[in-house]
Amino acid sequence: MSNFSQKLEEIEDEQLKMGVKEHDPRYGVLESNELIKRSVNKLEKTIETFNKQSSKQTEKMIGMTKIITILTSIMVIGLLVQILLAVNYSHNCSGGKTNDGPWIYSCITTFRLGVLGDYSFQKQFTRNTSL
Repeated sequence: MSNFSQKLEEIEDEQLKMGVKEHDPRYGVLESNELIKRSVNKLEKTIETFNKQSSKQTEKMIGMTKIITILTSIMVIGLLVQILLAVNYSHNCSGGKTNDGPWIYSCITTFRLGVLGDYSFQKQFTRNTSL
């Protein structure tokens, strides 16, 4: 009978750990290497599982980002609609002829923006009667 009654691959981890401490250093090195190999294999499987889960989570986050972008765009459009509905404006034009002069037209546009105040713009133009 030899020292290697079982293959190292068939021995449980706890037996290998005990064997590293108890056996001849030459045989203990083999047991230690087998433990390291098993640990590396477990770590590789764990990393693969983690990467799969990370990929799924990344896909979900990309989807959420797209949804947030769409909702933000809708909110901006809604804000613009509210601003347009809240803006109250008037447009008044008048014109007349001066004594032996050209026709003068004047238009005033007033925007009432609530707490932002009122803003008026005036445009004046003339038209010669000689046309």
